[in-house]
Amino acid sequence: MFKFSNNIYLQCLFFTLLWQISLFTLYFFNLIYYNPLIELSDIIPNFFFIFFISVIFSSPLFSVIVLFIIYICGIILYFFIRQNLTLAQIKNIPELVTSYPQQSIITIILFFFIIYFLYRISIKINFISQTIKPRIYQISVCFVFLTFTLFGTQLYFPKIIEHNTERHNKFATWKHGGQLYSIIYHHADRKNMFTKLKNFSTKNSPILSLDDHSTPNLMIMILLESFVPRSEMYPENYQPFLKKYGFKSMILESPAFGGMSARSEFEILCGIPEVEPLGDITFNYLGGKKTDFCLPSLLSNIGYKNISIIGTSSHFHNNKNAYKSLGFDQSISRDDLDTNDFDGIYPSDLALYDRALAEILNNKNDKLFLYIFTAAGHSPYRFNLSKRPRLSNNPYFDRITYSEKELEDFLDKLELLKLDASIVIAGDHANQDTLENRKIPPANKKLLRVWTKSKNLKNTMSNCSQYFEIPKFFTNQECERLDKKDKDIIGRGENLPKFAIAENLILQLIKDSQR
Repeated sequence: MFKFSNNIYLQCLFFTLLWQISLFTLYFFNLIYYNPLIELSDIIPNFFFIFFISVIFSSPLFSVIVLFIIYICGIILYFFIRQNLTLAQIKNIPELVTSYPQQSIITIILFFFIIYFLYRISIKINFISQTIKPRIYQISVCFVFLTFTLFGTQLYFPKIIEHNTERHNKFATWKHGGQLYSIIYHHADRKNMFTKLKNFSTKNSPILSLDDHSTPNLMIMILLESFVPRSEMYPENYQPFLKKYGFKSMILESPAFGGMSARSEFEILCGIPEVEPLGDITFNYLGGKKTDFCLPSLLSNIGYKNISIIGTSSHFHNNKNAYKSLGFDQSISRDDLDTNDFDGIYPSDLALYDRALAEILNNKNDKLFLYIFTAAGHSPYRFNLSKRPRLSNNPYFDRITYSEKELEDFLDKLELLKLDASIVIAGDHANQDTLENRKIPPANKKLLRVWTKSKNLKNTMSNCSQYFEIPKFFTNQECERLDKKDKDIIGRGENLPKFAIAENLILQLIKDSQR
């Protein structure tokens, strides 16, 4: 029907209308909160996108297919990690490719093959014959609008900042104004926040402070990937985890669930609520210059050597720069470990603990802060079967079993060294597998147990309820009792006590970290 029509404007208008009608089904079932038949914040970007792609590829049908793929990708992303599709996330693609090389390469090749196949089918059904001069003019106009969208954010963002946004969950913006509108919104928000960061001059005192310098020579903080002990999943079958080692424990609220481990990392290392003032995790914005906000930098100022040992690559969540900004002197990542003991693509917990013991022995005459973040507990829970044979039909349970055993072996070796280490152990977050094995209400999915042990430090954790209070165990600071308003979960939104202070502290931290 449209194969021989050369009126690109009418065709794009028709396909835009067709697309908006298809979106109306989502609105009808209350899956999106705006009416796509009348909402200009969705109609205008969709029409522009369809027109722009049509001018380049000569097929409005193909443009709608590409738009459909973008919407599907955004929906999948939001469903799994509650994040909106943004231009800034493009930089995460190399991380995924590195973490899952074979799967990623196959997926990318398959993706482009499918796109090409859909394009060939599209131009057979719907092809517009275009002359050169009008086409050049149309492409030029489109690039002018695209340039304005990318670089003119200060001009149009004030007009859209309060339009179709969810203030308590900015990453649901696509459900209120459309996927393309949301991408534009977050791009403008991020760019303008960097402008705000450039002009930011407020000075705040860090939350963490070391008033008492009589700290132990060895401090260890262990963050376990997706960890909840067996004693909480099956309390009738197992003794409380780490009780035999003399650890005390408490329930604290984690800032993450199902992913985004860097939120938990930031809180337990810096003592600041991760409120993400730039719309993404703070780690991604840290520039690599040492700051004076976080626990490692404070310990460095009183003579500690700070070493991080992680089971992921150094670029994971910008760790290479983030750890330097936090005050670590040395960062040891997956690629630095001399081991063949891998559970899937991640080094085993045992490999990390062996390296940690080596660092402890190498620095036994120095004050040392050691941060260990495991990765073998990451789904889909692969095992080095020669060392970790399957124990049951439940891979998550098997993973936790080995995580517990290898941690306990590490603690046994520490005791043989007769070192008075002060230790904190926590999981980075729970996940869906945790919920399926743990008998708690889903509303409490971010409440996790944290373990502490020290012969030298006072127990200052009695009023603590949040992950960002964990480093106060090492600084001997008392926790403030937070008003939860009869709720177990506070979250990291604007209802968080001292939200504005946390926001300013993070902005100052990010600004100070830029080289």
